[in-house]
Amino acid sequence: MTGRLPVELMSCVVDQLSPMHYAPTLAALTRTSREIRPIAEKRLYMSIYLPTARTVRLLLYTWNSRPELAKLVKQLYILLPDYAAQAYNGAIEDVLQRTSSNVTSVTLVPGSEAGGIPISRMLRGLQNGNGTLSVLLVPFGYDRYVKAFLESSAAQSLFRIELADVVYHPDNEVPTPITLNPDAAMKLTHIEAPAHALCAIVPGRPVTTVTMKTAPDKSPNLPTAVQLMSKLAQSTAPKGVVCLNLGDLTMFSRPETYTMDVIELAPRYLPNLWYLGTVNYPGFSGNLPPQRMYQALIGLRQLQILELAVMHAIPAVESGWESLTALVLRSYCNTLNQVSFNTRQGRRWWQWSSEANDFFMVPN
Repeated sequence: MTGRLPVELMSCVVDQLSPMHYAPTLAALTRTSREIRPIAEKRLYMSIYLPTARTVRLLLYTWNSRPELAKLVKQLYILLPDYAAQAYNGAIEDVLQRTSSNVTSVTLVPGSEAGGIPISRMLRGLQNGNGTLSVLLVPFGYDRYVKAFLESSAAQSLFRIELADVVYHPDNEVPTPITLNPDAAMKLTHIEAPAHALCAIVPGRPVTTVTMKTAPDKSPNLPTAVQLMSKLAQSTAPKGVVCLNLGDLTMFSRPETYTMDVIELAPRYLPNLWYLGTVNYPGFSGNLPPQRMYQALIGLRQLQILELAVMHAIPAVESGWESLTALVLRSYCNTLNQVSFNTRQGRRWWQWSSEANDFFMVPN
């Protein structure tokens, strides 16, 4: 008993405290009694948020005296400030190494190159993990350190990865071809990355959900639309890639051309696609999609959700253009049940009603 509450009941109470929001409270609870201490510590160290170099140093100082606490960590969220020093990168690598055998999710918030050492180097701290990691969200591109991690045993349970569209140091670029080993990251299903990274990672893995990030069109690694789609078609998932978001392509010199090339190839390479999204797609004439999109939709016989961001569209004079456009889109693809328009006025979802034989707007 602890006061008047059984330890089991106190455990239920402590479990209601989020370590991200109630860390000081949980830390205080660890000092109340020997019965509550392990309960509070388990909850406190389950999810770690490290916003500054000082918090990293304090955490490592605690773990030096009590290394068993690092084994309690399941989620890591680390801020990588622009002013990070070489020693700070090494400290983060130390944190990753100490938690690599038990952590399930790692999020590194965007930072910059520090002390001449690309921050992706810190991924070496995860390579000795035993395969508990399932989610990895990092702010650097597909380079030799990312490739080495994906080919390590630590990535054997990874199902989601998010990469940036930059490589911080030219020495870290992986040579062409940059494909992974055939047995690497065999449980990967969700990936968000630039096009050249998608071409390297998707083939041979059961990827179902793909988000393409922006990469400058002057990059020598930028694949053509045919190269990209042919690689996505090599997913080993039963139905292949079924969700495709083309991301923000406004950095390309002719984003509408690349977007439409990919969409037109979708029926051939991704016939089971049921979600298709584009961001900041500038190819609309007024508020209507180009004719090329209509023709491409004819071949997408499984498509159910279409999400279009038309920030560059010319505002319509008449009202009701969204529902009208949704009806026109469905006339080319009769499986379409939801259409989203993200304009300067906000995002609005339109849902198909078979009873009314029309689209209606879903309240936000």
